Amino acid sequence: MMTDIDPLTDFRADMPAPTAAYLSRTRDSLFSDVPGHGRVRVRSRARTRIAIAGSAAASATAGLVALTFVGAGPASAASVLDQAAKAAAGQPGAAVRAGQYTFAESTTHANGRTTVSQQWLPVDGKGEGLIRDTAGYEIHLRDGAMVSKNPYPLPAGTPLIPIKGGAPLAPLDFPGYDYLLTLPTDPHALLGIIGAQARNLGARTDQARDQEEFFIIAEATSQSFLPPTVRATFYQAAALIPGVTVIKDAKTADGRPGIAVARTDGTQRLELVFDKKTFALLGDQSQNTADGSVIQASVMTGSGIVDKIGQRP
Repeated sequence: MMTDIDPLTDFRADMPAPTAAYLSRTRDSLFSDVPGHGRVRVRSRARTRIAIAGSAAASATAGLVALTFVGAGPASAASVLDQAAKAAAGQPGAAVRAGQYTFAESTTHANGRTTVSQQWLPVDGKGEGLIRDTAGYEIHLRDGAMVSKNPYPLPAGTPLIPIKGGAPLAPLDFPGYDYLLTLPTDPHALLGIIGAQARNLGARTDQARDQEEFFIIAEATSQSFLPPTVRATFYQAAALIPGVTVIKDAKTADGRPGIAVARTDGTQRLELVFDKKTFALLGDQSQNTADGSVIQASVMTGSGIVDKIGQRP
């Protein structure tokens, strides 16, 4: 029996399925001007890319308070990222076996709302995976493809939308732990892989590509469970991106002080905030430089290796 959605799903069925990253950014755009609806990061690779201009900036940032303050200091972004890479590389690796999952949980603050996001990804990239948040957003994965989704905050029990044939994911969208271990440990080589994904996401100019590369690195490091050497190489790759600066005195969404590295595109600045002593990553946030308000801020609240979906470390 034909449903109302069939004509839409059949329309241009010959076209490639959109990636999860594209669908996430589309959802953010759809809801960016809906009063009271926050831009919600639903997974590690679902950051909001926001073009702020005119009245849209006012509506998107109304009621938010500034959480970060730029301070002068001799430290460079490269030196901060180098210290963060050394700290990450010194952490013990996880004992992982076949059939397990990586777990990551983050808490995001945006537009006066707080959303908790969780993801379970099979370590080998095979089988089932799940991404969900407390706003009702849910994605089901199978064998490296998105097979169903519910991208809107609908009542519990609302049927998921099946994806015809499964939407293949980009290499750094929901990567399995085993795949992460195959990534190069040379930061130039890793940045090449990141740059290719940035171009596939539509970055056509050098500035757009550089900003998208920084977004991809921020997403991977601030919202995912990563092997220590991989995390270290991501930080080293970030130091190679033009335009990355340091913010000496920064604060996370939950008020912890730190030092941040940031990159600005237009009036939006994306920041990664590190502990000043240990250089562990504390959180990340997007700030409107026009008025100093924070658009979206997130902290990781849990991560590790688990035996089944729904389990916490």
